[in-house]
Amino acid sequence: MPLLRRAPDGGGADHLVKHVFPAVPVCQWVLSLPLRVRFLAARDPALASRLLDLFTRAVFAWQRRSARRTGVVDPRTGGVTAIQRFGGALNLNVHFHTLVPDGVFALGEEGPARFVALPPPGDEDVAAVLERIVRRVAKALAERAEELDEGADALTSLQAAEVDRRTRFPDPLQHARRSAFLDGFSLHAGVRVHGNDREGLERLCRYVLRPPLALHRLSRGKEGALLYRMKRPRGGSRLLLLTPCQLVGKLATLVPPPRVHVVRYHGVFAPHSKVRSRVVPADAMPAARTPESTPGQAQASLEGRLARRRPSARTPPTASPGQSS
Repeated sequence: MPLLRRAPDGGGADHLVKHVFPAVPVCQWVLSLPLRVRFLAARDPALASRLLDLFTRAVFAWQRRSARRTGVVDPRTGGVTAIQRFGGALNLNVHFHTLVPDGVFALGEEGPARFVALPPPGDEDVAAVLERIVRRVAKALAERAEELDEGADALTSLQAAEVDRRTRFPDPLQHARRSAFLDGFSLHAGVRVHGNDREGLERLCRYVLRPPLALHRLSRGKEGALLYRMKRPRGGSRLLLLTPCQLVGKLATLVPPPRVHVVRYHGVFAPHSKVRSRVVPADAMPAARTPESTPGQAQASLEGRLARRRPSARTPPTASPGQSS
């Protein structure tokens, strides 16, 4: 995920719309973490992956229980998560945006999977899912208490300051519907896209895959200062005043750890899922291979390629009149 953005880049969003999500309703689940957990997740990629796993398992478990009440024997679930490390004030804020089909997939003996739509989650459902997440996260943190070493280096100090920045510049937007708050955690599932609204799905995918910094919001102020225009006002102002060194420090905390994927595929959308081909759009699967050629055809093809690469014999230049041979 790039740190800078000049113009909207729909490459990743286009892939999700055309090659991952079928024409089914999609709901966005967003999990935010307490400051302490957020800081640990930013420092420890393994812990962040564990937290994401607990989050998605809780959502999928709720979906499977709801589907079994409707008579689905073996419901299958899936989703795609974008791990975002930034907040609206360019602060360090590790949180998860997970796009989940608003239903489950039922598999027959063969052919495409059948989608079974579920009612959107209510406030009680979101609260129950969050309670399960918080309980399991607390247990996971207790089990790894001795392994979680904050360290003491320059990057640690920068990350700690940027994590704490939200308390000084709180987000004024408070979700009301289909949201829950518990022990510093928040869960929101109020954004839903209809199955036939592919343009709306692409806009949602662009949103969750967006980079933290948009260049069109950045401008130069007086005496070399930089002004960053935030989407919503924080602390009574939309402008964030920064020196160049402060901006570099902010961006340094937002860089993901090396060799860590910021987009994750779950369940039936996972690359190694045995049923993925029965769920994703038909044109997303690679075309069938052509039958293998016979040994004679392969030899003729090889000789033809070698002949094309072989340099042609050059004719010795002819002496022009008046020149001695």
